[in-house]
Amino acid sequence: MLTKDLLSFKIQKKNISANLIEATDQDVLEVANKIISFFKNNLNHSYESLEKRLADHQPISKNSQIYFGFKKILFDLCTFEEVCEENTYEKRCKLIKNAQFLRQEKHFENMRAFQESFARQENKQFSSIAETLYSDLPERKTLTKLPIISAQDLIHRYNCAQIQGLLLRSSDVKIELKHSSISEKRYLFKQLKFHRLLPEVHKDIDKQLIFSINGPLSLFSQQQTYGLRIANFFPHLLNTKHWELSAQVNIKNKDAKLFISDQCKIESHYKSTQPYIPKEFSELISNFNKKSSTWKVSSGQNFLHIGRQSYCFADFLFTNKTNKDIHLEMFHRWHSSQLVDRIKTIKDRDDCPLILGICKQLKNKKELQPLINDSVKVKKFYYNDFPTSSSLLRFINETIK
Repeated sequence: MLTKDLLSFKIQKKNISANLIEATDQDVLEVANKIISFFKNNLNHSYESLEKRLADHQPISKNSQIYFGFKKILFDLCTFEEVCEENTYEKRCKLIKNAQFLRQEKHFENMRAFQESFARQENKQFSSIAETLYSDLPERKTLTKLPIISAQDLIHRYNCAQIQGLLLRSSDVKIELKHSSISEKRYLFKQLKFHRLLPEVHKDIDKQLIFSINGPLSLFSQQQTYGLRIANFFPHLLNTKHWELSAQVNIKNKDAKLFISDQCKIESHYKSTQPYIPKEFSELISNFNKKSSTWKVSSGQNFLHIGRQSYCFADFLFTNKTNKDIHLEMFHRWHSSQLVDRIKTIKDRDDCPLILGICKQLKNKKELQPLINDSVKVKKFYYNDFPTSSSLLRFINETIK
């Protein structure tokens, strides 16, 4: 992420916008290629050495700030490792003590005489002693790896970092998804949960979804913590096709409105994974609908608000002739923690239209049995490896009135 001095933006009429770079700008592509090549050609050099060498390569042009931004991003991406021995600190203390004793025992005419005498005493070249004395400090760490990155990738990361820098200082963030698929919604809400952000949904009609990320500040240690989580979440939003984001930003003691959408053409550095839909799901839907005349089942299309600012994307949606909806969320044997969270969220609700499909291997876990057994208000359906259409239809007919 870029530091404040590397952010490039403009504020006009209380609106703020980042100065983004075209990924096809030949001048900037040249700068990006040069600095990437520099890092590739300077493996096994120390952080300190790289900084000095880069200062000599600094372009004196309108692209100098972009250059510094590229440098910061690449430094963050690089892997630096210590080349010193594990007991460097102890050796340093010993060398310093030995040097002190030597100076107390003998008077030296100049520094060079002392260095030569000390080197003979330690049976090493003084230059070698000086080089390794503080080799465990961060600036002495050595560049060992640079991830594969193209000039265009670096530009996209730079543009993304510019927006992240503004979101770091944001509040009242609102996001709108248009023409969004169920897989996009699942993906985004999974990332929101991972980054410990609490969404509040304002609208979810057909394929339009509007939600805000504006949890009370009492939930966060400080305002910047909240902004950091949103900034880290932002690259995942870039993986959706049609989106808009608005936020209130406070920077340089000024309040301004940020608005950005998919029209910015920034590509995320995170891979967008395509959802895998098991064959068993489609077979269950087909078989269930053939057997049932009262209830019809389809794959879950939208998320369900289940209270406590919690949402779930059910695996199946059941609808009867009176348009009553019941949702089924499945928990397999590797979903222990998710099952615990879900039961705790809905265990006191009388009207929750959610059935928890629980794998019997989970049900039989001793540590889960007290919670499962005590949650009498929660509708629970048990299955072995995967539900059958017949057992599921029987459970719904017996349980849902």
